[in-house]
Amino acid sequence: MKPTAPPTARYLCVDLQAERYAIPILAVREIQAYVAPTPLPHVPPHVRGVLNLHGEIVPVVDLRLRVGMTEQPYGRLAVTVFVGAGSQVVGLIVDTASRVLDIEHGEIKPPPEMADGIDVSFIAGIARSSDRVIVVLDVDALLRGDPALRASAATQQGAPSPELRRDS
Repeated sequence: MKPTAPPTARYLCVDLQAERYAIPILAVREIQAYVAPTPLPHVPPHVRGVLNLHGEIVPVVDLRLRVGMTEQPYGRLAVTVFVGAGSQVVGLIVDTASRVLDIEHGEIKPPPEMADGIDVSFIAGIARSSDRVIVVLDVDALLRGDPALRASAATQQGAPSPELRRDS
């Protein structure tokens, strides 16, 4: 017998400018008030640097830049949402994390067809809540589809060197 998708799943709603995105709650490891990450040389603009998360050094991404929005200053409500896919953990800087929302599986529609060259592989689907459209993110695809983060995943699978570990 083929397993069926659960009828309802929970998502953390985050805002990027005026747009709302949903991250599967099971992928969320932690949410922290925004702290500027330590920058790294020679990384793409959306990779803002690294942070120490409980003794582990994790990459931090500006989700606005990763999804193709323009750069904006971080407001006082900005947070870093730490998400995981397998053993990889990445911080996502968002404007706000507003609430947890239950979305029925049938309410999530596939993303629209886009022109060649436009990366929408990290969009699991589109849902509606009241009068708002919510972009549902596929965290695995978001992390694995980014060459800069694939490199960090390979590094994280090896044992970190003692000089890089710091206790938080």
